Amino acid sequence: MLTNPIFRYRFFLGLELAVVVAVIMIFKFIEDRTVAGTVAGMTFLISTTLVMVVEWLQARRLTWTLAGGAIFMALSVLPILIIRSANWGLPFEEAEFMGIRGAWLHKISNYVFLLFLVGIFISLQKERIRQLKRRQP
Repeated sequence: MLTNPIFRYRFFLGLELAVVVAVIMIFKFIEDRTVAGTVAGMTFLISTTLVMVVEWLQARRLTWTLAGGAIFMALSVLPILIIRSANWGLPFEEAEFMGIRGAWLHKISNYVFLLFLVGIFISLQKERIRQLKRRQP
């Protein structure tokens, strides 16, 4: 099922949309913001890792999806989780690690996440074009 690249990229986009909905629900139902943020961060960590592992196992080469996932993981997911754990109990707006403020990093992470989604979309479009070229005589 995930061996079909078009299906795989659509699945990845759907998965990340579901993660966004899940994160919203996490913050709605978990009152402790530190715990909610950590659970949300772990949700992003698991979903991004899943996308990257499946993409590597199927494509066996660097793709826009893999690059976007690696960038999102390195610049957003892991640093935010580190800041949260290093400043446990502090409001995230006040938390910082090595001079990087949590609030600033979180703001930037929204754009990095969009970059990840754009990477998946580019992979999808490239695969569509590749398949169209195959069909032409």
